Amino acid sequence: MRYGIIANPKSGKLSIDDKRIILEHASSILQDCKIYGLDTCSAEEFRSCADEVSRKVGTLVVAGGDGTLHDVINSVSQEALLSYLPLGSGNAIKYALSLPETISETAEQIKKGNKHSLDLILCDNSKKTFVADVGLGGYIMNEREKNLHKGKKGRLAYALASVGQALEYERGNATVVVDNEKLSFNNIWSFVLTKIRCGGYGLNVMPKARLDDGYIHFLAIDSNWLELFYGLTTAFLGKNKVGKYIACKKVQIVTSKKEYLEIGGDVDRKDTNFVFEILPGCLQMKY
Repeated sequence: MRYGIIANPKSGKLSIDDKRIILEHASSILQDCKIYGLDTCSAEEFRSCADEVSRKVGTLVVAGGDGTLHDVINSVSQEALLSYLPLGSGNAIKYALSLPETISETAEQIKKGNKHSLDLILCDNSKKTFVADVGLGGYIMNEREKNLHKGKKGRLAYALASVGQALEYERGNATVVVDNEKLSFNNIWSFVLTKIRCGGYGLNVMPKARLDDGYIHFLAIDSNWLELFYGLTTAFLGKNKVGKYIACKKVQIVTSKKEYLEIGGDVDRKDTNFVFEILPGCLQMKY
């Protein structure tokens, strides 16, 4: 088959039946395309299904949120050709790839699109991602999920989580080696490492980031509270204007207390030592 859609039954707020209706229309646009994954019952089963389908289709179209796309990236062969139909909540990758607003329009773009070789970031020699965060970001994502379950919508759920967690977060210190340069940071909020300009909901966190330039775009946010609030506001309205920015190839972060590592929109673990390096051109995507 030329295309196959792998759909996460648990991402976003749509029911499985609603997802099936939307994806059947996308499938008809792509032609010669079947839908897989909606009947999977666990994350492990979903990842196994993605790997299996990727081996028998020309392009594996991932339908879900940013976490779903990262799950698939880390489950399939590096040679697999992927595309993306955003069905999650924040959908940062949708903004990064400049995808259209509707699933139908995105399917049309995929059908007519070109193949691109994109960079990824390798976290702790284990997981590949477009974006990672050490520090406040994990707390925000945990709280955002609670807000979504309470019925708060997209940007509001994220904004409330950001302000609430910024007020509660206990800032620590860190030693960071960026390429071969050793740096020290006090009262750190967050370290952001990314290949994409936008976070969830179009939040413009890293204006200089590019998908294929061979660099990790690293931002250390150690501002005071008022500067942090200003940075969040400017990021929502246009461009982030807070933090210390560096373009680099490798980063090691050692924190004074255990911090959350957030990878691709999902909280991964808590630790004090994190290593990141660039993987140039390791992901093939059609869009």
